[in-house]
This record gives sequence, C-alpha cells and structure tokens, in this order.
Amino acid sequence: MKRAILAVVLALTGFGCAGRPQLDVSADGQESPGVAGDPVAPELLNPEDLNRALQREYPPLLKERLIGGTTVVHVFIDEEGIVRNQRVSRSSGHKELDDAALEVVQVARFSPAINQDRKIALWVTMEITFAARQVARTYGTGREQAG
Repeated sequence: MKRAILAVVLALTGFGCAGRPQLDVSADGQESPGVAGDPVAPELLNPEDLNRALQREYPPLLKERLIGGTTVVHVFIDEEGIVRNQRVSRSSGHKELDDAALEVVQVARFSPAINQDRKIALWVTMEITFAARQVARTYGTGREQAG
C-alpha cells in the first residue's frame, strides 16, 4: 500500500556569500540601496507555525499528484519582526504553489534586524518548498521506505 507523505522545507536566505547580509532597508517600506555597518540579520522565531502553515496551504490536488516546487519570496519585515509585505521573486512554475507560498510567509515571525544598535525594517528572501514524496509500507517489518 502506498500513501503520499508531505515533506515541507523552509529556508531563510538572502544573506550573501562571505557571511555578509545582502539586505535592502528602509523605514517607510520602500526598497533602498543597502545597509551601512554590520547588521544583525533577523531570525525566524516560529518554525513550527510555519511548518503547520506549509502543510495546511499545500494545494491538495498538487499534493495528491506528488507535484511540488520551490517558490522564492521577497518578504518585507518591519522593525518588530512582523511580515508586512511579500512578493514572488521566482516562481515554482505552479501558480497554486506560488499563491500558497505567499500565504505561508504571512505566518512567519522574526526577531528584529539590528543595524548600528537600531531595529530596522528590511527585505529578506525566503525559499518556500513544497515537496510530496511517495512512501511504500514494507509489510511484515513495520518500516516505511521512500519510493
């Protein structure tokens, strides 16, 4: 007997090579050229809530057909770490997954980003991945094997 198992992945990205953040910052929510100094990047505070949202928002028809994908979303986080705006940066190739990813990121809560001892608003990039995989039960052993 086979059944679909939902595997969800979330990665907070947007922090460039060599460990330096590549962040666009602005007090009024508009993109600006960059950040001076050595900013402290925001940290995701509620990964469990995000995983629940990923499971809830995964489009049922795509999940049943084992269709997944990754949507890259630009997310604007205010000075208190609350998501205030989001937009698709790179599509998964499925509009339904892209729409679901926009819903998922609204659940995210972050620690405030800090620059020069001040809380700052900024844009970050998040990869939201929906992945369904097929699992086959091996009878008599009680084990499941990915297939």
